[in-house]
Amino acid sequence: MEFFYKIRDLLPFPCLKMIYFSFVYTHLAYCVEVYANTYNSHLQKLSTLNNKIIRILFSKHSRTHVKDLYCIIDSLPLFKLHEFAILKFVHKCLFNQVEMPSIFAGYFSLSKLSVRYNSRRQNDLYINQSNTKYGRKCLKTKACVLWNSLTEEVKSISVHSLFCKSIKKKLMSTTEDDG
Repeated sequence: MEFFYKIRDLLPFPCLKMIYFSFVYTHLAYCVEVYANTYNSHLQKLSTLNNKIIRILFSKHSRTHVKDLYCIIDSLPLFKLHEFAILKFVHKCLFNQVEMPSIFAGYFSLSKLSVRYNSRRQNDLYINQSNTKYGRKCLKTKACVLWNSLTEEVKSISVHSLFCKSIKKKLMSTTEDDG
């Protein structure tokens, strides 16, 4: 932490942003789909520490709202980063199957109702029913729920980079105080 205090007044904003994304963000983003698939209380300390690093590095007051912090660096809080990574994974499985390992071929399937009928929810994914809290935390179930919550317009974007921009914009606009 002391390192961030020392460099924040010496470097310009673009350099500070580069340092954050090099030393902090890369560790947060690595396998976030897996490790963040737990209860928020288990990740609260990590999220709070990340918020603190951003406040220190960019000389923001301790009462600066979390949404404002992440808008400054054009990033997402940990919990939203988890959702973003899952949605990117689903999109790749559906639209860019060549980039995915063969084990993920057919990992997600369209809802059974959408096959029979022409409905407005025709791009929804089938959600396996689960009776336990662990089943609802399953990556496949959580991914389907997140995907189905998107608008039809967003689900129909086949270009991965455009999809990512659209999802990031949506998640940034719905960012709540999660840390």
